[in-house]
Amino acid sequence: MSVLQAVEIHHTFGTTEVLKGVSLQLNPGEVVALTGPSGSGKSTLLHLLAGLERPTQGQVMWGGSQVSTLRGAPLDRLRNQHIGLVFQQHYLLSDLTVLHNALVPSWIQARHDQEEALELLARVGLAHRLQHYPSQLSGGERQRVALVRAVLNRPSVILADEPTGNLDQHNTQEVMRLLLELARERGSGVLLVTHDQPLAEKADRILRLLDGALVS
Repeated sequence: MSVLQAVEIHHTFGTTEVLKGVSLQLNPGEVVALTGPSGSGKSTLLHLLAGLERPTQGQVMWGGSQVSTLRGAPLDRLRNQHIGLVFQQHYLLSDLTVLHNALVPSWIQARHDQEEALELLARVGLAHRLQHYPSQLSGGERQRVALVRAVLNRPSVILADEPTGNLDQHNTQEVMRLLLELARERGSGVLLVTHDQPLAEKADRILRLLDGALVS
């Protein structure tokens, strides 16, 4: 069974149709890159797949659960169980330490995954930064914390929207290596939005969005 499926997704802003019948599926452990020019609808599609917005028409499913019919707390709970999100901006909480930022998803589920969080933070080279705050970290370090936060709950799907867009080449390579390594180890499907063709070529498949429609 696919971990993520979109069926005939249409989305309209005012009179402008941004997405035009997009269908795709993501399998366990599969990495799919989504490319396309700016304004083609990539980020909008990712937000719909994450349940952050509702499509004008069509269905989004996480595993066997239809997302488009859910609202409020039930949707939030299901998202926290199934979806890991990594954005271009890290969105860390400024008043929480590195360790506590990584643990936020497990707190939402009333779980205590500190041992696993410590292990993951060590793997991404942040064992010495556990009690630091986001303002004390470099851009690459902040994005590695965001990555650990995204994978901690072992989500079936990781949605990554230009996760290395603000990083230099060294940190780009390192964050992508860690993202793909951790996702494949845990069997998470990854949908990666990127403008970077060399990064896209690390994926199992490449999809291209052009004028709101998939062309490959």
